[in-house]
Amino acid sequence: TAAIPQRGAGDGPLAWWHEADPPARRAFVASSLGWVLDSFDVMVYALGFADVEQRPGRDPKIIKPNPKLRELADDSGGGYFEVVDPESLATVFSQIADELHQQYWLGFTPPTKDGKVHTIKVTVKNRDMTVRARQSYVAAAK
Repeated sequence: TAAIPQRGAGDGPLAWWHEADPPARRAFVASSLGWVLDSFDVMVYALGFADVEQRPGRDPKIIKPNPKLRELADDSGGGYFEVVDPESLATVFSQIADELHQQYWLGFTPPTKDGKVHTIKVTVKNRDMTVRARQSYVAAAK
């Protein structure tokens, strides 16, 4: 598990994270758990890899990816891709790049500025569209 510096940290591997100018939406592609991303305004695109346990004299056991990866991606407004065949990685990364190039930004003013976490749900009328959006936000304190 890697230690992630808190937002605004002056040094460390992610010191540049908060200092982007102009501010930009960021995406993070995760292939394992262990990252603490709550401090960052980031969309997580998680790749879940199944593992195969070979068992002598028996069928191999398929170990599914940790379901928390999907939860992490969904909560951040990113996406989850379960990788069955490593040969499909190029396709997965192309899908992620395509999504990142077809995003819309929505903004609003929170009704209260109380420093608390609030849930939010974004929906669209067109059922052919997929919405990827954060499921919560922190209303800045006054």
